[in-house]
Amino acid sequence: IMKKITFLFTFISFLTFAKAQDFHYGIFATPNLSSMKIGSDLYINSDIDNCSKSMFLGLSIGAFAEYSFGEHIGIQLDLAYSQYGYNLKLEQDNSFNISEDNVMSTLFSGEEKTRFSDVDMTFIFKYYLFDKRLALDLGVRPAFMTSVSRDLMSENVIKYNGTVMEQNSVDTTFNLKKGKEFNVFSLSAVGGITYYMTQGFFVETRYVFGMTDVFVKEVGRFDNNDDYVIEEINQLSKNRMLQFGIGWRF
Repeated sequence: IMKKITFLFTFISFLTFAKAQDFHYGIFATPNLSSMKIGSDLYINSDIDNCSKSMFLGLSIGAFAEYSFGEHIGIQLDLAYSQYGYNLKLEQDNSFNISEDNVMSTLFSGEEKTRFSDVDMTFIFKYYLFDKRLALDLGVRPAFMTSVSRDLMSENVIKYNGTVMEQNSVDTTFNLKKGKEFNVFSLSAVGGITYYMTQGFFVETRYVFGMTDVFVKEVGRFDNNDDYVIEEINQLSKNRMLQFGIGWRF
């Protein structure tokens, strides 16, 4: 009985201390608008001139713990599951005259959607303003990839005098391999603003700036003993993500 009373007293004391020191915890959800800075060999058919890149819509959900040391300074730790990626689209339209009245045209269109899923921790330094109604956030985001998948869609249409003579479509999805095609660990810098609308409800926006490459590729070379070896090197592939989120803290 004394052990239970001691445990209960310690637990209540901890909660009282945490509350007195302005400790909070809570949950959040953020839509992610993401893209990626990538090298030329990651574009469809390595054709940058005819290939366009667009934003990818994903989601982050997680929990956090926040501790403030006074009127202006605080720290926060987030733990989240996040989805992000990038989209590529390629269109090539060629037409030529077989004769004066006969025209042959070929239209090739391709799309690639690459999706990432990870578990990430974000360490945030917070600077509070306006009686803690607003916080400037700055921190780092180590992340551990759980999966990378890619959808490839292509269509090839051949027309003769405006009539479709042949049409081929391909739609495939495959998963990339950890450590062989992409790095398991990535690191990003994070900056943003949090506005506390009430003691519990808040809105926030953040920008995630990837500092490490996500993809790797195999490169063969001859070593000093004239043996052919294969090495895995990083490809230019740094994540860029804009987040707009809501949350509740207790």
